[in-house]
Amino acid sequence: MEIEAKIATYLVHAGWAEAEPVVKFLAAGEYNENYLVIDDLGEKRIFRINHGTQLGLKNQIEYEFNVLKAVEKEMMAKGFTKSQNPAVLVSIFTKANSYYNYVNTT
Repeated sequence: MEIEAKIATYLVHAGWAEAEPVVKFLAAGEYNENYLVIDDLGEKRIFRINHGTQLGLKNQIEYEFNVLKAVEKEMMAKGFTKSQNPAVLVSIFTKANSYYNYVNTT
């Protein structure tokens, strides 16, 4: 079974999709693979598989999610909006000023 079919089956089995979604490979990096998931209503999501971590974190995906949410919050505060059909793509390159160690205790 191809990985896309395994992802679709997993999403249904986990209750994240009611019907089997369309799954398409997007891109991969050294430590991850990214897939576009389109559900039966046409909603698009990204499914990310993490294979390792450069930072030695126990939960790299959670760390990345929190970084993206922080970027989203700052961009919204600056007046940017999200769109399903964006006219502008924003790339953000950052330089660390300090080390942040996130630990989820819940």
